[in-house]
Amino acid sequence: MTHARNTYLVLGLLLLASYVWLAWQYSGRAHGTQHGVCITKTVSGVPCPACGTSRSVVLLTEGHVGSALILNPLGLLALLSLLVAPLWLVNDVIRKRPTLATALHRANALLNRNRALFWLLMLLLAANWVWNIIKGL
Repeated sequence: MTHARNTYLVLGLLLLASYVWLAWQYSGRAHGTQHGVCITKTVSGVPCPACGTSRSVVLLTEGHVGSALILNPLGLLALLSLLVAPLWLVNDVIRKRPTLATALHRANALLNRNRALFWLLMLLLAANWVWNIIKGL
């Protein structure tokens, strides 16, 4: 259970940081500014595969699904994670069962066993990166 506890601590901190970051994104949007802090883009001038994910999540929450997916399709995955993970985490803590940690461990094991699936996901991520570069994100 110690491993699960550490997983939940890290996941909880990541979720908290994500919600704080999104609140900052919303505050900038309300004031007509954009907050962007991509180290890859700042250093190299080239957007990373995740560039635009926060803005995509904001667009999704405002009901602009098409614009969000064009901006960065990873926003959909991020939003789903931000909605499901906290509920799952709290459920596990209340029930004292590590089902989320187990699911994450199994997903990792699946990717380690199934190299074709791993490389397919890497190819999709690379395609998203090329998409970000082409559209000049």
